[in-house]
Amino acid sequence: MPRAVDPKKLTDIASVGVAFKRKAINVSLNLDNAVYEVKNAKGDVLKALPVAKGYDAAYIINRSASARDIEIASTHYKALQTALNKRALTAETAFTDTQDQMMKAVSAWSAAEPGSSRSATALEVGRLQYMMAKQERHLRNTQYKYRGVLGVVPAPRRLYEPLSFDDRALPFSVYKLVQGQTQLVDRIIPVKSMETA
Repeated sequence: MPRAVDPKKLTDIASVGVAFKRKAINVSLNLDNAVYEVKNAKGDVLKALPVAKGYDAAYIINRSASARDIEIASTHYKALQTALNKRALTAETAFTDTQDQMMKAVSAWSAAEPGSSRSATALEVGRLQYMMAKQERHLRNTQYKYRGVLGVVPAPRRLYEPLSFDDRALPFSVYKLVQGQTQLVDRIIPVKSMETA
């Protein structure tokens, strides 16, 4: 049976979502001004929660004509990039250290005489290559946190032979790697910060 929700419990959009799932009868969305309203039994509005609005920083940088908006979006995007670079720096340092060790091990292997010492240096080179592969995977996943495979369906033949201008679909599946450093939720700039800046 539907029930009314206590207005004090509604503090943000997440709590409004919970109220909607529980089919609270006193919570509604006012479509005229995009505000969630909590009403009493008489229909009077007790509490209003506005929907937060924002812009994608990448969209602003690419499309806006306002220099002030571009500056705000660029500052936000630069802060995201700086945080990403700090996270990737430790992984990159570990990878380059292992790479230096491997170059020394390869030099030692080249200079070693055939026999047990050459076998031992070859095993060391293999161990370091394995470590480098693991560290490089970690580094790439740190640099590009959001990775995935996207199917291109249908893929036109001009994808492989651009001068053919052939739009017929290829007879086999085509996939491409999509890698991104941020998602939309990371790049959002609230409308209030755009208005007050």
